Amino acid sequence: MNQHNREQATVPTPMIDEIKTQSFGVFGVDNAIVDFLQEIGFQAIFNRRGWSKRTGKDLPTLIMLLILHPLLKVPSIHLFCRDHFLSVFAVGKDTFYRLLQRQFPWRNAHWALIKKLLPQWRTLDLGPGYLVADTTVKEKRGDRIEGVCWHHDHNTGRSVAGFEAAHLVWVNKQGTLPLDAALRFSKRPLISNLLHILSYRFDCRSHLGRRYREAAKMSKLDQTVDMVARAIQAGIPAQYFLADAWYSSVKFVKKILDPDFLFKKCIIH
Repeated sequence: MNQHNREQATVPTPMIDEIKTQSFGVFGVDNAIVDFLQEIGFQAIFNRRGWSKRTGKDLPTLIMLLILHPLLKVPSIHLFCRDHFLSVFAVGKDTFYRLLQRQFPWRNAHWALIKKLLPQWRTLDLGPGYLVADTTVKEKRGDRIEGVCWHHDHNTGRSVAGFEAAHLVWVNKQGTLPLDAALRFSKRPLISNLLHILSYRFDCRSHLGRRYREAAKMSKLDQTVDMVARAIQAGIPAQYFLADAWYSSVKFVKKILDPDFLFKKCIIH
């Protein structure tokens, strides 16, 4: 009871009022996510790109669970969503691994979702927009995890084993919207024949095969240039590009400042 009271104290007052009147059930965070996915036609985005799933949980439910999982670290959300989450999450982690490893154009679907949301953003007072690029290294242990490489972590100044990803987000007066991301393999993978294994398993003409080839062949700077070009193609209203000193390559800066070059990249993609 004491634990329940402590968790309840973290909930905003309107939520506590709903609990007291026993009408909170229809306002769950999980329901709000599902309602939002239905409102924007989330399933239709995937259907138009050849998604098909004959058995098991439907796609919106699985995506909702992926979104909800990190939010469960918030005590107030965990209090109201844990039972529903655990009952559906009983499908097991392998279901989500299979989902994310499907031969499906995830990046294209993500950009289609952004383009669908963009008109709603444009109705707001956005102020000057910023495209912000950065790279992160997620440390991982285990020498048989595919894709794990040795990377130089600029935060710690040492080499760590894990995943390195370049990210692009759009920041404006109203908030932040993740736009794009790209995984990168270094020249020192923990599995020595990693690239050979992946090339053998995935046809380079497939969506997943192209993403693996991109991770192996492109630098973080080239990946970022491509992401900025896709943002321009999507019509993201941004007036500035921000990045830390690691991006201060003269060649990279010239590409970012050259609108003709970025426009050509848009056409290529």
